[in-house]
Amino acid sequence: MYHILYIYVQVVINFGITWRTPTIRTNPAYDAISMEKENAKVLFIKVDVEKNREVATLYKARRMPTFVFMKRTKEIARVIGPHLDQLNETVRRLA
Repeated sequence: MYHILYIYVQVVINFGITWRTPTIRTNPAYDAISMEKENAKVLFIKVDVEKNREVATLYKARRMPTFVFMKRTKEIARVIGPHLDQLNETVRRLA
């Protein structure tokens, strides 16, 4: 994943558990935000924590969903929980 973070300047990582209600509720909004024209230069990634525990541990994603915002390889922001307004606002600042 390090190589992906280095190639893209701005990255948003969505850590979730696919069958849990908060993840189910936030995924459509996350997908919609990722498709907006002004976010074309931002890479949006989803990580299923049950299938990728080592990545979730590396990024200290303990509560789901957790959204980690990266610039190059440095974390610049984090939204913990299904707070779509904070997610949207943070993505707008990133793009």
